[in-house]
Amino acid sequence: MNLKAIVYLLLLSAIAILSLSGFRPDQSKSIYSQKLKDGSKATISFSLKAHEQFMFEYTNVFLEREQIKFINPGGTDTVIIREVTTNIPVALTLSFFEFGKDKGTKEIKFSVLASPGDTLNLSLTNQISLNTTRCKKGSVLSNDSISYYTTYTLSSGGRAVLSKKELWESFYTEFNNRFQQETDRIKGLLANFQIDSLAFKQMTINCKLHYYKRLLDWLYEDKGKYFEPALPVISKLSPDIENILNDPHLFLAQDLLNVIDGYVRLRIINKGGNYVNGITIYKEASAINLGRFKPSYLSICLTHSPVKKGAEFGEIMKDYREKMANTAYLIHLDSIIRNVLDGQKIIANDMLVNLKGKKLSLNNLIKSKKQFYILDFWASWCSPCRAQLPVMDSLRSVLKRYSVEVVSVNLDEKEAYWKTASLAESKYLGINNYHLNKAAKSAIVHQLNISSIPRYVILDNFKIISSNFYQPAEPSFVEELKNLINAR
Repeated sequence: MNLKAIVYLLLLSAIAILSLSGFRPDQSKSIYSQKLKDGSKATISFSLKAHEQFMFEYTNVFLEREQIKFINPGGTDTVIIREVTTNIPVALTLSFFEFGKDKGTKEIKFSVLASPGDTLNLSLTNQISLNTTRCKKGSVLSNDSISYYTTYTLSSGGRAVLSKKELWESFYTEFNNRFQQETDRIKGLLANFQIDSLAFKQMTINCKLHYYKRLLDWLYEDKGKYFEPALPVISKLSPDIENILNDPHLFLAQDLLNVIDGYVRLRIINKGGNYVNGITIYKEASAINLGRFKPSYLSICLTHSPVKKGAEFGEIMKDYREKMANTAYLIHLDSIIRNVLDGQKIIANDMLVNLKGKKLSLNNLIKSKKQFYILDFWASWCSPCRAQLPVMDSLRSVLKRYSVEVVSVNLDEKEAYWKTASLAESKYLGINNYHLNKAAKSAIVHQLNISSIPRYVILDNFKIISSNFYQPAEPSFVEELKNLINAR
């Protein structure tokens, strides 16, 4: 059995600094059960022009992804204020997509730190970027002027790269240079008194988390294999990664779950174990020091398991219940387990429309010779969703062997947004690319309780066999999908 240990990410709360061995349940209970004190909210004040809208993404204390929407539907400028309840700083990420004449896209990212008691005063500029001039300089973790945080496209002097090893070598050289430049830039800000020591620490943590995440992405391959050239390089960073995960200034960031998960799997590989086996992952994580977010990661291992049955799953579930008794972690875990949809029949009466304007219900769509379906829920504004599209496309030939059909279900508010994104991503979207009309009020979104995307649902005809499956980029995606199919 494999467990999903990477994520996409509900409510922000406080969390105590702990290791599982020294954790006292009464501490967590008091934090979560009592009303948060003044100063435990971060305020985001956004000046919006007429009809402007955007969305921030962030990670909550349970290492799940959340979204904050700012929408001005009126014809006059206004200020929208939102609050995030938290006792620790939270990194908020804003992404834009620029569509080029060549139908290519460029992702522009901004990341700001929302600290308890602070107010972030933000707005958009005429160049479609984030105006942070009214923020403390330490609040700006990264912006588009910092190339280190943008998507890195490999170039090798105009020469075609023939192997993954060459790709890795070129990437590692270039990315290491960027990492050094970024760390030097942060040191320079401190030396010139542009940021204080706390902001320096937080910006450094953000920089390192991104560095570790990008390197760890290279390590894991399909079928439980790993990329050997990257292993010794990343293994040397193991002590540094553990130090960051146990740093008292560590905050909630989008790369955090990836780094925790990658670090656990790295340790398993170096012990000669199977890093895609869920039981092994849970037990390794339970035995090591992962800092304050360890209970959240262990909960992720359990709640995102595609198969929540059997003696082995029962064993680790019992272990977690004993260690997390009377804590918010267990309450959160139970709330998810109670809502497991696996085994139910999907509600498929919602109307879909394709790019040619043809309308049909999901019910009619999946009445085909295909026995298994992957429903891929995405939206134009969701950068993680779009990042998975090329990966899913690369798996189509493998999926066909198992009679699996991919159905892309777009949840954009307006069809126009979906059509624009579909044009940009046409290379990766299959023929089953549909827009779900009035998604927010649809029966399927309500049944599946889709509060964050990307989201992948596996169907055996109309029967849900996994309501929250792995991301296509995760090592366990194909292997676990085979296990689910073979078990039917």
